[in-house]
Amino acid sequence: MTDKEALIKMIEKLDAKKITALKNLIETLFLPEEKEKKEALGFLKLSETSFSDWDNEEDDVYNDL
Repeated sequence: MTDKEALIKMIEKLDAKKITALKNLIETLFLPEEKEKKEALGFLKLSETSFSDWDNEEDDVYNDL
């Protein structure tokens, strides 16, 4: 049995909670730039309401610049 086959057999035995934990671990280890992008987008979304004063018809002409 190859290492890959052995790993697949181990993963098949995991319950949903452990699979989620494994997925999170893999994302943390191998996809840090994706996690940073998601966090940055989240912060941008949170700050969006800070600029609601600028949402008016008079300033709408600047949206197309």
